[in-house]
Amino acid sequence: MTPPTCPACPTRPPLWKDTSTTAPGAADHWHWHCVGCRTLYEPTASHKVRFTYAPLRR
Repeated sequence: MTPPTCPACPTRPPLWKDTSTTAPGAADHWHWHCVGCRTLYEPTASHKVRFTYAPLRR
């Protein structure tokens, strides 16, 4: 799966999935990070489904 590209950068680099605030066994809370302009983006609902690897623990 290819991650989305940065809408703000002229070169449109792929966004990086930043999981630095996600802990094992916790809800999978992450965001997109652009290494070009250093902007953070919230993933869309479809991105959450497509790019989340571990099921949520209840």
